[in-house]
Amino acid sequence: MTGDVPDEELAAAHGARWTTIATAIVGLLNYGYALMQTRLLNVTTYSIFAAGQALIIWATAISNVTVPWLLVQGMVRARSDAEQETAVRFGMLASAASGAVAACVVGIVASQFGGSLMALVVALSTLIIFLGTVTTGWLQSRQSMRSLSLLYIGENVLKNLAGLFLVIVGLREVGALAAFGIGGIVMLVRWPTLPRAAGRLWLAAAANRGLWHRALRIAAVQGMVSLLTVVDVVLVALLPVSHASAASYQVSATLSRVPLFIAGGVVTAFFPSLSHPAARGAIAARALQMYMTVAVPVTVVVATMPVAVVGAVFPPQYGAMASFLRFTAMGGLAIGGVALVTAFFQAKDDYSCIPWLGAGLAGYVAVLLAGWRIGGIMGLAIGMALGAVATVALLGYRLVRREGRGIFARISVTEPIATAGALILLRPHPVPWIVVATLTGLRACMRFLRPAGLRPQISTTRARPPGVGRIVISSFDSPGNPHYGGGGAAVVETIARWLAADYEVTVVTVANRGGVVVRDGIRYRQLPFGWAGPRGGQLLFHASLPVLARRTPHDVWIESFTPPFSTSFLPFFSGSPIVGFAQSLSGKQMWQRYRLPFFLIERFGLRFYRDVVVLNPADHALVLRCNPEATVQTIPNCIEVPHLPEERLGQGEHILFLGRIEVRQKGLDLLLAAYERSGLAMPLIIAGAGTRHEESRLAALLQAAPGDVHWVGHVTGRRKQRLLEDSAFVVLPSRHEAFGLAALEGMAWGKPVLHFDLPTLRWIDGDVCVPSFDADALAAGMRTLARDEDIRRRLGQAARAAARDHGQAETAARYRTLVRQLLDPGGGGWYASELAD
Repeated sequence: MTGDVPDEELAAAHGARWTTIATAIVGLLNYGYALMQTRLLNVTTYSIFAAGQALIIWATAISNVTVPWLLVQGMVRARSDAEQETAVRFGMLASAASGAVAACVVGIVASQFGGSLMALVVALSTLIIFLGTVTTGWLQSRQSMRSLSLLYIGENVLKNLAGLFLVIVGLREVGALAAFGIGGIVMLVRWPTLPRAAGRLWLAAAANRGLWHRALRIAAVQGMVSLLTVVDVVLVALLPVSHASAASYQVSATLSRVPLFIAGGVVTAFFPSLSHPAARGAIAARALQMYMTVAVPVTVVVATMPVAVVGAVFPPQYGAMASFLRFTAMGGLAIGGVALVTAFFQAKDDYSCIPWLGAGLAGYVAVLLAGWRIGGIMGLAIGMALGAVATVALLGYRLVRREGRGIFARISVTEPIATAGALILLRPHPVPWIVVATLTGLRACMRFLRPAGLRPQISTTRARPPGVGRIVISSFDSPGNPHYGGGGAAVVETIARWLAADYEVTVVTVANRGGVVVRDGIRYRQLPFGWAGPRGGQLLFHASLPVLARRTPHDVWIESFTPPFSTSFLPFFSGSPIVGFAQSLSGKQMWQRYRLPFFLIERFGLRFYRDVVVLNPADHALVLRCNPEATVQTIPNCIEVPHLPEERLGQGEHILFLGRIEVRQKGLDLLLAAYERSGLAMPLIIAGAGTRHEESRLAALLQAAPGDVHWVGHVTGRRKQRLLEDSAFVVLPSRHEAFGLAALEGMAWGKPVLHFDLPTLRWIDGDVCVPSFDADALAAGMRTLARDEDIRRRLGQAARAAARDHGQAETAARYRTLVRQLLDPGGGGWYASELAD
């Protein structure tokens, strides 16, 4: 189902996907070609090549519109087969005539900076490209967007191969430009075939004054748009500047023209529908929305590209381009908008935009020259951005007067602004910037390929029968993970068991070896990333989840957040509900450890989750600050409270630390320092395991630690129970903790918990809370608890009573009801219904 979306709008949108994807591939091929030329040509010859390429692109921009659009309009408005044949014949004649004129023009200009051979090559390439546009218009009019897209790609593949070969054999910039004509031959293969006709039919087509008049007006509009596209690049080649500076600007301008190609892909698919006499404004609004969906994120990424990334991709002599990109990117977005808006006018044979476009072009050139005089090439770049924005504003004003403001109703600016802010803040940090830029691009692609309003609508009026829902839980922590197999893994396993009673549950996790294991009715899909260590494994896990979310069937996905930036942005990649499970929001902690602003990625990612589960009120408040529209539920971890004789309360033989061995995060250095200062004779037992590196750090600290300290390694089962039962109190000296499952385990055994005053641990009762990271205060707390059994008994009673409030039955009910509500949004209250069962 597609709701109320008309067939022509739906067909145009699907066609736009084909042509825009092809355009993107062609753009990548072109940029790869240009990048290779920066390696094969020196800056002098590259500057000449770039100027010649700009001329061909200018001519191509005219040719890709003038003849095809004439042909499209003639075909869709024809009332008979004879009129369609006349339109095709005219297109063939027009392509030859306009191609000859354009070839002469670009040849004359090319001779000014490249000599006679260069002029001949540019002219012939231009003529071939013009002739091939008949194929473009023919396929457009037949809505054969797939065939047209494949031809576009084939043309550019042949061009790239031929160009690289010709440059390598020594033809340098001339060979690189000749390749454009060689690639254009591909389009001639699919020239339309017509029945043999008498000469009078060709003469009649040639004498059609109405078609020639329309062709001239289209050429005039597109000629001005094309000049807007290339005048700055050609101007730089003619101005008295160093070749390195000129080439740097030209490469930055080329990189910033991606929106122009996107506009071309959208217009190619939408122009037949826009040209239909009964076309509605909604079709233009859809085209504009699809353009902005991709073009704006691309512009933001290009404009914020870090200097280090530019330096890694381009040779050192192009280093100046990083300073130009913020301006050329803005100008590129505006120029793409000009191309799109003028297409809307031309589809309706409305050429009232010509004076407005002419005024914009004149102002654009004036601002370019003024910028050059004031600030050199940097001034020219700023002028380019200002002039292009002013031009699209003029045309946009004219479009609103004709169509009304409704044409912009589908455009959202909130997300692009937020993305731009995040990328600007991350610009000094290349690795996080690359992560967010990549996710931004993927998000844009997903929205373009599945635009709102064109997706199949799924009925939610009937509840899904029990047992058929597919639930996926992703968690880096698992018992098979050599680095993270502790409390987080136990929590995920417990939730999976609760849900497996009613649903088909898959747990995606990490182990040393990959594979699928079925245990207790739960399918564990183990990703083989254990070899990469905790940091590398986490990054690989983050990278794999979007792919798995696309390929793994699921009705609800529970994403347990993973360091270093918590979110894997799964809402971008799944059409099903995604629940963010914040066992740990570690971005701030990772920032403190690595001095990279992972918390910015974390905060940005939280904005896209509609449902989030947190373990404590502090994280609840944090998520709502990042995303006020999210539904955030605080569901603490749970525990089964064991039987314990009353007389055992307050007793104990040792101090217990229970948890993962991670010296800094878990505060083990502070614990050992505090224990030494306490002067206690009561033994301190450290139970837990970690990575080799962290265990080595702890071993080194223990060698220097006086007193009765014992490290017993990882404990489970009866051994863990005995350690808890025989402890006097539990100490939790963490610098960062999301919940503190070890604290809850100690509370269940009636043990007081000594900890630092962290916002995320303020749920604990029966505790002794000391100022954060104060080893002296921690030592004083240890002395108090170790020496006073009555205090331990009183606090232990309160702790055990509080642990009973974290019962498994209530927690299981909340998770089951959360999933039920996501599968059946109309099913009523999410919590009360479960407790009433």
